[in-house]
Parts: sequence; structure tokens; C-alpha cells
Amino acid sequence: MFKRLYWAGYHGKFATVKWQCNKLTPLPQPLTPAVFNLSEAKAYKDSAAFSTYLTQLHGRFPDHRLHLLAHSQGNALVGEALARSGVPVDTYVVTQGALPNSAYDVNAVTNADIAA
Repeated sequence: MFKRLYWAGYHGKFATVKWQCNKLTPLPQPLTPAVFNLSEAKAYKDSAAFSTYLTQLHGRFPDHRLHLLAHSQGNALVGEALARSGVPVDTYVVTQGALPNSAYDVNAVTNADIAA
């Protein structure tokens, strides 16, 4: 990603954030939906710290643009942090988001059988 941004003309600052999600490789035994669910719960809890980080970052660089890219379950972390912090973001790219459409669009179709 760094190389592609550079060759596309971006020469600004870049930061990465790592959170403690459950690893699926090597596969935990047994692999159950609980592995994903526990990791998602961690993302929502960790979003408070990420929200604080975004607020501090925006405070340090108020005149700079903020672009976020999250992959897979990291979107649970980023989405929740944005909802908490209210930090203005110029771009938020969701890559292979491990969340339903309804997490971002209140008009998205949901399955009433599982949305209790």
C-alpha cells in the first residue's frame, strides 16, 4: 500500500494501527463462530482507545485531512470509533468489511429472522 500511494503522488504522513483481534491462522481448534464473535467484541471495546487516538490526532493536526482505510474486522473498530469520537474524516475506505450493510446504511435490507 505504501508503494502504491507513493507512486500515485502521495508523500504525506502515514500511520498504522493494530488491535488485538483473534487470529484465524493458524486455525484455532475448533474453528467456531465464537472465534469471530469474540474478536468482534474486542474491536468494539478497543474502539474507545482508537476514538481517543483519532481525537488527539485531529487536535494535533487540525488543518490536515484525515483518510482512513480499514480491512475486514478492523471496520468494526473504525466504525465504532468514528461514531464515538465525531472526528471529521475526509475519506473512509472499507476493504472486505466483515460487517453487514445495515451497519452503515439504515435503509439496507436485513434478515428479520436473525435481527431480533
